[in-house]
Amino acid sequence: MSGGEVRTATVTAARLLGAHVRELTLRSTGEPLAFAPGQWLSLRLPVGERPPLVRAYSLAEPTSQDGTLVVCFDKVEGGEGSGYLWEVDDGATVEFTGPLGNFTLPDGDAPLLLLARFTGVVPFRAMLLALERGDALSRPVCLIHAAAEPDELTYGDELTALAGRAPWFEYVPIVGADADDPTRLLPDGWPADGSPFVPMVCGVREFTKPLRDLLMERHGFERRAVKVENYNGPAGGR
Repeated sequence: MSGGEVRTATVTAARLLGAHVRELTLRSTGEPLAFAPGQWLSLRLPVGERPPLVRAYSLAEPTSQDGTLVVCFDKVEGGEGSGYLWEVDDGATVEFTGPLGNFTLPDGDAPLLLLARFTGVVPFRAMLLALERGDALSRPVCLIHAAAEPDELTYGDELTALAGRAPWFEYVPIVGADADDPTRLLPDGWPADGSPFVPMVCGVREFTKPLRDLLMERHGFERRAVKVENYNGPAGGR
């Protein structure tokens, strides 16, 4: 399908992942939607001064054969989009376009350093689930997950379990004051063999920009070599 085609999906399940985080499972009409892990949907919501209100939400799981789509979002104070989705129940319908976005798994087998804050982990979860399904090979992956409080580590228990069973994956949650210090978020001596790695950063711009700058300064990356997904702005947000 074209990324601009408007489709309809029905909410089939909802669950809270934290005090301010909700996950919705949707079932799309028509053919199952094919997309790359890390992409997002543009939801068209019946709210705002001039509906539809368009908001972007990352997909939390890779493509499924039955057409299931999973989005995860944080409830933003005063946010019309997240406020509406926070209240929808099973059976509600949602219009969307997509998939969209280029924040996807890079080609090759170079180690991946993933850095996320709060729900910035959502596209990484989709990537990790895809890798576990059989695409990981010997590619090492390290996920640094920053949060102010332990209960803000969205999917934290699941990611801890994945690290316990997948020898290629390392999960490093960082909570508290260190989560706000970019210099504390880059691991020393990773990967252990010193091979070149691909950095990917996801979260609000206040999180992604200092990390990109530090990766450029400390490791000599070109700006474009640091893959970044920002959650700021009306189209990226909530």
